[in-house]
Amino acid sequence: MQTVRFIDNFSTGKRGAISVEEFLKRGYACIHLVREGCTSPYSRVLSEILGVRQGNHGLGFDALGYLFDGQTLENENEEEANEQAYCNDDPFLSSPPKKASGAKSVKSDDYTFNRMNLRRNVLNSTILQMKLRERADVVKSGLLLTLKFRTVEEYLAKLKICSEAINDCQSLGLIFLTAAVSDFYIPKNQMAEHKIQSQEYGLSKSDGINSQAISLDENNCLHIQLSPVPKMIPLIRKQYAPNAFCVSFKLETDRSILLEKSKLAIKKYDVHMVIGNVLSTRYDKVWISQNHSSVENNVANEHDLVETIELSKSSADSEIEETLVTHVIEKHFEFISNHYIVSSHNSEPGSDGFFPETALMAGAEAAAKQNEYIQEKKRQLQREFYRKRIRDMSLQIAGHAIGMYLTYITSSALQRRMRL
Repeated sequence: MQTVRFIDNFSTGKRGAISVEEFLKRGYACIHLVREGCTSPYSRVLSEILGVRQGNHGLGFDALGYLFDGQTLENENEEEANEQAYCNDDPFLSSPPKKASGAKSVKSDDYTFNRMNLRRNVLNSTILQMKLRERADVVKSGLLLTLKFRTVEEYLAKLKICSEAINDCQSLGLIFLTAAVSDFYIPKNQMAEHKIQSQEYGLSKSDGINSQAISLDENNCLHIQLSPVPKMIPLIRKQYAPNAFCVSFKLETDRSILLEKSKLAIKKYDVHMVIGNVLSTRYDKVWISQNHSSVENNVANEHDLVETIELSKSSADSEIEETLVTHVIEKHFEFISNHYIVSSHNSEPGSDGFFPETALMAGAEAAAKQNEYIQEKKRQLQREFYRKRIRDMSLQIAGHAIGMYLTYITSSALQRRMRL
């Protein structure tokens, strides 16, 4: 079964990128909303092979030389050469890498750049080859759509569009909010129009800061007023995608605070699952809180219905996201079996040509029904696109015909005048 989901992230993007790979591996189609410069699915493996340590997994100066077998230390032991090819993160706080015995320095004069040669451990990497095959299958099947953003406003707008698109899939849709969005920001209409001055020069207001959120006091101290970022989860749950399975994340430094806030988030925002991380162990374990309340459960205090479990990565070499995504998909399938709504063909169709939601259906039949619904919408869009192309071609042909007719009339008139 292929369902549609979307992931967004606003931090380094590693958790979101790995989660995308795991969901795609299990047959999901993904819309990946990601900040420019963050870690990307599949390409992150190349960064790890090259030993890139930047938070955004960007390739640096040393990485490019190492990738194309450039000016690095050669060593018969590829694993040891990989460690030596890079400078430490901070050369001022740590000693430079030592040259291994038997290794020789390579001078720039020894290289000709008429041909590029990839390093052997990159070409022979089984992990990279496996990810390339997975990526090729994803591209062939069209299962991944990547949307990038830079500003908070752009993020909020695209998050709304993605959520509304996911809502068409009803309970088959899954929204996985791995984003580490800032709680505060400066709205665009309050940003400084010009460069922020280091002191008050007595300039006119039009030449100064001219911002509601940024100001200088009499001691030339800068004051910044931040506004709270709009809360999108309540809008997603109530307006944008009320039928989708919604998973949010929380990060704290104390486990007890994390668990309490996760329960409060489920009660306040009505999300189906909250995945909690403690900063020091976020790559090794997570705590999942889920609300088990239902229509039949007539319990006054829904806070007591929240169950929290701890998940750890299966092995030292694995990623926590593998275990995490497996659990999320299991709960998502349970949600589909209990909440999938299908159309009743005994009722009148709506304005969009589809029947209103009136009945419940579970399991494979629900997936097949939803796939039929999505395919019908796809056919509708294709028909509309085809009609548009026919209309455009007709207008183009008509334009050419009119042009040729006017040319003929003009040419005939000129010839008659020349004969006279």
